[in-house]
Amino acid sequence: MKKLLRFIIEKLRPIIREIAGWDELKEETATIRYVLDNYIDIREFPKATGVLRQCQLGDAELLRIVCEILTKNNIQYWLGYGTLLGAVRHKGFIPWDDDLDICMTRDNYNKAWEVLPEELKKYDINNNEPNPQRIAISIWKAGLILDIFPVDNVDVRTVKDLNDLKSRLIKYRSYYKKHKNDTPESLKAAKEKIIGPESSDNPIWYHNVEFGTSGLAYDNSMIFPLKVVEFEGYEFYAPNDCHKYLTTMYGNYMSFPRNGVLHHHGCGGQNITENAIKKGIDMEKFIEELKQYKVD
Repeated sequence: MKKLLRFIIEKLRPIIREIAGWDELKEETATIRYVLDNYIDIREFPKATGVLRQCQLGDAELLRIVCEILTKNNIQYWLGYGTLLGAVRHKGFIPWDDDLDICMTRDNYNKAWEVLPEELKKYDINNNEPNPQRIAISIWKAGLILDIFPVDNVDVRTVKDLNDLKSRLIKYRSYYKKHKNDTPESLKAAKEKIIGPESSDNPIWYHNVEFGTSGLAYDNSMIFPLKVVEFEGYEFYAPNDCHKYLTTMYGNYMSFPRNGVLHHHGCGGQNITENAIKKGIDMEKFIEELKQYKVD
């Protein structure tokens, strides 16, 4: 029966593709991508406008406030993911991005959990419950979102190569999903047993496997010592070698995206950039209010 079904599917596939116009769409998309990547400098792509741009400017103030709190409490961070990419490529938001990401080492992440909840209350900013995956910070009514992700390390001398590390990360990810309600001490012991011990002098860094497994690794010199970059008119910390860091993460990060760009489009059945409209918030006024928030 399985062989028969497989045979039928193989015969029907080209017919379905033709009816749906898939091959034609694929060819048209490839042409658009070729033109974009070869004839348009992505760094000169115009900034967002309208409600998306207002959301970005509000996010920039949220980022400033959070990072001032972190710096005040000697908690080290760096811009991550699309936020770092935007800083390097656009000196601000990627024109179509709609949220923020920063990273920090696991020890700093644990310190952040001790400090941020009380500090954020002063500014009517919300955060999620403590967990090993991420700190989700938001002013949801205005569609402002910032995620903080921990970054872990393993002694480079205990892994054979990147494939070996990836295998270990996948194995622990599987373990974690089954045992995530275990005690932190138990999970830490299992993590060290499966992935390997941490190191202060020979670390290789990887994004927290509790949130997901990318299998990517970063040499210590890619990240440290941190340097300062510009983002939306403010200065924030970034990895030491942004080019190698971003190339490891994205490959050719100067090319246009290959899939969806507004990854929070549809959260809760809506576009988060329209939250302020739905709540009747004047974003220009709200952003000016955020600018007045100064961390003591």
